[in-house]
Amino acid sequence: MYTHYKIKEWQPVTNHKTIQAYFTVKFVHIGLQIKRCMLHKSGDSRWITFSSREYVNTDGSVGHSNMISFFEDEYKYRFKEDILKIIDNTMLGPVEPITGPVWIGPKRPARWEGI
Repeated sequence: MYTHYKIKEWQPVTNHKTIQAYFTVKFVHIGLQIKRCMLHKSGDSRWITFSSREYVNTDGSVGHSNMISFFEDEYKYRFKEDILKIIDNTMLGPVEPITGPVWIGPKRPARWEGI
């Protein structure tokens, strides 16, 4: 049931092809939070992804490794469906979108302060 989750640190994004927002999911019942979740949208499709680790393949292409995963697809789909319901029911109010550069790392570089 999605009342076990809360969405915090909602940051809308307007300068990306599919990412609509970054946010944190708090698991109220166990005291756990997942930071830098992402809401994506392309056409009529919407989906949630978690932060991942970027790496460079031997051929020079960039890949991503999931840091968080579900061991059964049923749990993954149920969780993501619940999060989308929360977003639809609570995050629809007016918010100030991010229009400048978006830093995805753990800490913004000092040169980005004031941007």
